[in-house]
Amino acid sequence: MQKFDIIIIGASAAGVTAATTARCHYPNKSIAVIRKEKQVQIPCGIPYAFGIVGTPEKNLIPANDIFDKNDIM
Repeated sequence: MQKFDIIIIGASAAGVTAATTARCHYPNKSIAVIRKEKQVQIPCGIPYAFGIVGTPEKNLIPANDIFDKNDIM
């Protein structure tokens, strides 16, 4: 069984924010996110306010891109 210092359940906007914030504050800790989501919504409403997104589906990013960039499992 693999062990981690920090485990976050869920990869919605809050889970992604928690994981990346944990990485910033604890750069030497191992972090894992338990998730079913393959894509996450960008947690910012500014594109909607200006009408540049169109649909929520256009405001999704692959969760793996965020986690790989921040060394999060």
